[in-house]
Amino acid sequence: MEQAVFSMVAYPFAFKLLWAPLVDSVYSSSFGRRKTWIVPAQLAIGALLLTSSFRVNAMLGSDGGSVNVNKLTALFFSFYFLCATQDIAVDGLALTILSERNREYGATCNAIGQTLGYFLAYVGFLGLSSYGLATLGGFFFFWGWVFVGSTVCVLLVKQDEHRSQEGSTGSQLLAAYKEMWLVLQLPAVRSLALVLLTVKAPLAAFDALAPLELMSKGVPKEHLAALSMIMLPVSMATQAYVSQLFSGNPDGTLSMPPLLVFLNGFKARLFNGVLTVLLIFVLGIYSAAGDAIPLWLYIVAIGIIAVGGVASAAMFVAQMAFFNRVSDPKIGGTYMTMLNTISNLGGQWPGTFIFATKGAI
Repeated sequence: MEQAVFSMVAYPFAFKLLWAPLVDSVYSSSFGRRKTWIVPAQLAIGALLLTSSFRVNAMLGSDGGSVNVNKLTALFFSFYFLCATQDIAVDGLALTILSERNREYGATCNAIGQTLGYFLAYVGFLGLSSYGLATLGGFFFFWGWVFVGSTVCVLLVKQDEHRSQEGSTGSQLLAAYKEMWLVLQLPAVRSLALVLLTVKAPLAAFDALAPLELMSKGVPKEHLAALSMIMLPVSMATQAYVSQLFSGNPDGTLSMPPLLVFLNGFKARLFNGVLTVLLIFVLGIYSAAGDAIPLWLYIVAIGIIAVGGVASAAMFVAQMAFFNRVSDPKIGGTYMTMLNTISNLGGQWPGTFIFATKGAI
């Protein structure tokens, strides 16, 4: 049940649509439409990392106490809220600084950046922690200063939308919410929303429980971290390759429709999920017998994880490329956020449901 509670930290990304029109319509024309929100959000993230670095180890029970799940949930919920706010502004910025022909490359930057960030935050920390080179508090402290430094770089960048607001702030905000509501009434958007809310439900058990089940069957977390490290260049190469499939033709069409890539990737992930279940079953046999995991089974596991990683990377780039293509740059932050919010919610609720029902069982 505690896992279900902590899984709620990602919900700001599922509900950021509620304040996306605010980010799109309220800004300082002289400072920059997007920098108005990017700079404060990043400074707040850096400050929170620095201040919480002295307490997070205690929250994890490293001093001999119990793990404070509620405080950890509140802390990481704050991180996710600030990151979600920054994400709204960055999505809108990508739609306006990239040309029409290169708009899909915003998805590539997004995907590769997230993959690299995941590697540094997850694999990097586990590697340092396993050798006693870093604690989570020290890791927070280091990246807090990195966030502050990167914000200074953002302040020095000149490419931003500097434009005057038409009408009062209140009227602009009201117009943004009204525009978002009108878009949600479109039949095509409603159909897409239904798909995005349900398409990841069949994958939830594989994504949420597979790592935990693998560790329970005797696979050390360091080995899982090593496998994730192997997958980093594979995922980034996949994302770069897939993005080339969406290059624009002279007539404005795409070389390959992003949704076709998404559907093929979804089929591959479903098949990979079946293989993962079989892998866990076989590992359970060795675990019950007290035998060591043989090398050939590790090789099979690497292959299964590689297939899943490639399919997942292709699906993410394809989905983001489609969102970048159909979004209206005039309300870019809101439009992108609307689609991403629906997608994030569709990916979030199945995980919470899986953890809650597993605890009940």
